[in-house]
Amino acid sequence: MPLSLAATSEIASKVGALIGLPTLWQAFRARSIAAEVKERVDTVQANFAKQTAVEALGSLLSDLDEIGGLHGVSAWRMLPRRYGAVRRHLIAMRIENPMLATHSRKLQSIIQQLAEMEDAVSHSTFPASPSDIVALNKVLSRQMDKLNEILASVRKTIGGTTE
Repeated sequence: MPLSLAATSEIASKVGALIGLPTLWQAFRARSIAAEVKERVDTVQANFAKQTAVEALGSLLSDLDEIGGLHGVSAWRMLPRRYGAVRRHLIAMRIENPMLATHSRKLQSIIQQLAEMEDAVSHSTFPASPSDIVALNKVLSRQMDKLNEILASVRKTIGGTTE
């Protein structure tokens, strides 16, 4: 018995659907894999940004420690440039690294204090008295403590140590 055109069309439609199922499954699976890959890439990028921040904050702590040493040897002519370089680096980090947004107030406080110290050293008559050097180092030490707190917090988010 010959099949009618409608029956033939219905059979062809069902066969086409059966043939298309694996393709649909592959498309769904590819979309799922792509989403998983994107999630992993995002995680790697976030961890890279955190690691970069850790390295930069560590470097800034070393720079501030060096500034303290320069106070001790009365290298007053070098200090304004050093203060300015550290301050500009902190400003760039605050702007470029969104993960530091939670530390924005603390970073701004450090930036402001360094600007004031730079201004004080730039406009003072030196050689400074030992009490001036002690005062500068106390302020510098407080800023280093704040920066170290930020460093410890960032390290903690990537599973690093805080020491």
